[in-house]
Amino acid sequence: MVSPVSDVHTTIVDIGARYGLHPSWKNYRSPAVYHLVEADPEECGRLKKRYEKFTNVHVHNIAILDRTGTTKLLILSNPAMSGTSLRRDISPLYWKERGSQTNIVQEREIECIDLNSFRSSIGSRIDFLKLDTEGTEFDVLKNYAHLDELLGVRSEVCFDRLFDGVRLDTFSSIHSLMLDAGFVLLNMDYNGKGDYFSRMISSNGRYGILLSSDAVWIKKPLSVLDTEDAVKILKMVLFLFRNHAPDLALWMLEKGRESIVSAEESSLKEYAKYCTVTHFYTIKWEPSQNVQEHKAFFESVFQDEYPEMNKFNESLTYNPVEDIV
Repeated sequence: MVSPVSDVHTTIVDIGARYGLHPSWKNYRSPAVYHLVEADPEECGRLKKRYEKFTNVHVHNIAILDRTGTTKLLILSNPAMSGTSLRRDISPLYWKERGSQTNIVQEREIECIDLNSFRSSIGSRIDFLKLDTEGTEFDVLKNYAHLDELLGVRSEVCFDRLFDGVRLDTFSSIHSLMLDAGFVLLNMDYNGKGDYFSRMISSNGRYGILLSSDAVWIKKPLSVLDTEDAVKILKMVLFLFRNHAPDLALWMLEKGRESIVSAEESSLKEYAKYCTVTHFYTIKWEPSQNVQEHKAFFESVFQDEYPEMNKFNESLTYNPVEDIV
């Protein structure tokens, strides 16, 4: 395997970063810079301590809204639900034993800036954005002047007016904004299980009302391919693999083959190899699959030997030694 000679980093901004990196970014095997934005000073302190040994993780104690100045942060009994807007009492999940979770236990005056100012402060374009700001997600995005730079956005969205002062549900507002900016909706973290009204149901079925979920948007794949920029293509491919879209990731690898083949070796390309191989390994014995097709695809795109059969298990790249406790 050729050693990497180029390491272009990926920039991820996580706004509303309580408890740390979103699971979709953990164990990312290519150079990345993470900017974790958290409005709660106490949580920010915990994050700084948690990531103090990681030079590529930067923690910012500030709120990002649609303006610069100050705002009031409402700390709730369940701190993960804290935000700058009052939560409306419309979810049955918080009518009984969970009701105390939405109680306000503290109010704090905090500084806020808009996303354009934040981008200037970190001195970097943003590749991927994650939003979880308890109802103000659209406010964060609506005046952002650099949507064209983004490759993907994950945001918590509401399908009803869950917060006071929020005139529209956040999903339709953000979705219209993203469509106008050349994005498409990739998927949502929703499996048919909404906020339920009765416990006398099967957890294996569908139930409840869909009030909120995470939604993921990506720049239109053809527009990324049209750039013939291997770095952008590979960043998108990795995002797709890590956000439940391996079919689209493989399609982009196939369509962007010429750009990828001509690009120099890099950690991005190595990680794309890893994601492709491990995906193929998980499905290799399914009736519809053909290992030789996997091999031909991999070697065509990456111009490298495919680790079929025992070579996968013997490889320290694809089957690394686990830490011994």
